[in-house]
Amino acid sequence: MTVAGKRQRLGRCQDALQPLARRTQLLLEAASLADAPLLPEGFAEERRKLTQALAVAESSQQIALETLAA
Repeated sequence: MTVAGKRQRLGRCQDALQPLARRTQLLLEAASLADAPLLPEGFAEERRKLTQALAVAESSQQIALETLAA
């Protein structure tokens, strides 16, 4: 192998180090989440509806409080 070939090979190895370290970090994080409970089907939609209902209720409460204070 020529010097230029060895240099290119080392360069590719060096370029791969950071992504490999990131992959290792992500695999460790994923392993720590393995025992997290799975959310039921439709959870996201239900959460969106409840969040919206909460915002409406808080707005209604604020209006009621302002009306009572007047």
